[in-house]
Amino acid sequence: MRRPVVCDRCWQRFESIKRLHACPGCGRAQDQPTQCLDCARWPTLAGFHNEALFRYNEAMQTYFHQYKFSGDYQLRQVFATVFQQAVRQRIAHTAAIVVTIPITPATMQTRGFNQVSGWIPTIETAAVLTTQATTKLVPQSKKDRHARLLTPQPFKLRVSVNRC
Repeated sequence: MRRPVVCDRCWQRFESIKRLHACPGCGRAQDQPTQCLDCARWPTLAGFHNEALFRYNEAMQTYFHQYKFSGDYQLRQVFATVFQQAVRQRIAHTAAIVVTIPITPATMQTRGFNQVSGWIPTIETAAVLTTQATTKLVPQSKKDRHARLLTPQPFKLRVSVNRC
């Protein structure tokens, strides 16, 4: 893993997840490389892949707050290389389509960018989803796990697919 654009001291605060201690399905950090409860509970979707690369610790929480909620677009560079490398490794020699999660027009107006697109600017993505709402009453980040799971589907499929 190539080190990003922060000093060693700051980079070491982010904890990468070791595959030997992670769920083989989603990469969630745990003691054993066995299927986590979420992967056991959720149906396997053919062709769908989601994988955690880092633990959500205090350093990551601070990073997300500054990047997403304070709109510090320059912070995309901290993980851009790592994320692009990971995506390229996962899709190499496949017909995979990378889909970024869209943000509402109100979020785009406030933040000015889609955080995922900021991390993977050199990866070809397909804009197959759009948001159903133009604004969110309560952001996902303000909901607990139970409330997030009860949230109605916020996305819909586009009729035509645009490659970005």
